[in-house]
Order: sequence, then C-alpha cells, then structure tokens
Amino acid sequence: MNRIIAVVAAAGLASGVMGQVTASSVAVLTGTIQPGGPRQGVNGDRFFNIEGLNNGAFSSYGVARWDLTQVRADFDAAFRAGQWQIAAVELELTQDNAAFSLSGPVAVYYTPDDVTDIKTTASPLFYPLFDPLTFASDLPLGNGGNPVLSYTFTLGVTGDLDRYTQAGGSHAGGPVNPAEALALAPDLVQDIRTDNFLTLVFNDGDPATAATYRGQESFSGRVGPNLFITAVGTGGCYANCDQSTGSPLLTANDFQCFLNTYAAGASYANCDGSTGSPALTANDFQCFLNKYAAGCS
Repeated sequence: MNRIIAVVAAAGLASGVMGQVTASSVAVLTGTIQPGGPRQGVNGDRFFNIEGLNNGAFSSYGVARWDLTQVRADFDAAFRAGQWQIAAVELELTQDNAAFSLSGPVAVYYTPDDVTDIKTTASPLFYPLFDPLTFASDLPLGNGGNPVLSYTFTLGVTGDLDRYTQAGGSHAGGPVNPAEALALAPDLVQDIRTDNFLTLVFNDGDPATAATYRGQESFSGRVGPNLFITAVGTGGCYANCDQSTGSPLLTANDFQCFLNTYAAGASYANCDGSTGSPALTANDFQCFLNKYAAGCS
C-alpha cells in the first residue's frame, strides 16, 4: 500500500494561525467491485476501473479509501490541534488505459463507511452499486445520496492526469470545465476534520463507460487516486502555545512550549511566516515575544 504526504506552507502563512497548508494523500486502498465481488490478483491493486453494464463480467464500480492520519496531524502541527477548517479538496486521477477503455460519465459519492471490506473475496460488495429493483446502495451514501462530483471520463493516454476542484474539472492540464466541480459537501468536510479515513465511491453513468485509472499500487511514477486538501487556521491566540484555559492565560509554560515546538521543527514555530531556508530562525523568537507581550484578547 502506498501513501504520499506532502505539506506545503503558502507564502502567506503567518504565525501558524493565518495562511493555509495543503497536504496530499494517495489512496491506500482501491477496490474495483465487479459482479463477482472485488477484483482479485495483482490487477486488483494495479488498476482502478469504473465500467458500465456493457462490459459484462468486467462491469464495475470503484471504491477508494484514504488514510488521512498524517494529513490531519500536519494541520494540527501548523495551526494547533483542531484550530483549522477545510478550505479546499481536490481529486486527481491518473489514467491507466487499455484497449477497452472508453469515454463516458462517472458519478462520485461520499460514503461515511470506512470499514466495509473493499478488497477480499469476503467482501459483501457486488456490482451494481444500486440494486436494480430497490435502488438501495451497496454502501451508505452521504450528501443526501447525491454525488459530490459528476464528470465525463475523457479517454486520453496512460499517465494523463484528470483533476477535479471546486472550480471544475480538467483533463491533462486542459481548460477547466465548471460543470465538473467537486462539491465541499458538509458531511464530507466534517469527516475530514474528525476522522482519519475517507472513502469515495465511483459509479458509471452510462452502460458504455469504461474509465480506467491507476490503483493503489504505484508504477513508473503513476499513483492511485490522490487527494489534495487545503486547511486554513480558525484563529485562537498564538501566544497561548500550551492551549491552557486558566487565568492568567499566558504563563511561562507558553515559553517552554514554544521552545519545544521550535526544537521539534514544527511549522507552528515559524511565527514570522518566513519562507526562506531555514524557515525557523531567531526572528521567530522575537515574533513570539511580541505576540506574548500583546496578550490575548
């Protein structure tokens, strides 16, 4: 299982409570759910397919699951525990195409279910996602049962990146289509804030669709479904490093706390928001002293 985490502090990041931090995470699990259950063998890990009914035994919906433990820890380190909110979520998919790949519509749903088996023969999941008689879904769906994203898979070449943001979707760096915007559904956002795992379900929107992507097993620079999550600070008093609630709020413990975070190289200690190398300098101590002297209102 592969996971890549990258944290980028924006030039405007100041005091760990302003600015923004973007973290990325590759899905640790991808399941291609066929009529017989999750696709098995190496191809079940290498590829992540969404194929409509015309594809017979290979018809499938996809389930991708991310471990956001490190992402949330990075946000806590930058803004202090819990003092952040989600500003943006972007989804990037890497095409990994075959002779049968075919353009067509895809709908992406958020599910709060992070535990159902999406990989083994013991899984209770089978294509289609929606029961043709009762219309019940294999997995519980958030956002009122509505997709958080609807787009058209546009067949390109293996390695092409399809990216979906709140502004819309783009294929291989091409123009952005506003109709393919990824919605920041409230329950999805709350899930990221409070839970270490996130699961999305990909379903065909046409019997002919055959959308083919890289799965959880990376190869030759191609990785599985990748999320880019941006958080912004929600405020709080920067000088109250130890997050105490007593009176007085600011004490010598805050100085020790700042020294500890500085020694650990935590992004919170970059009080002056500098972007040079090294990011942490004596200026950060002076910045902290100034904020301490200003107090907390």
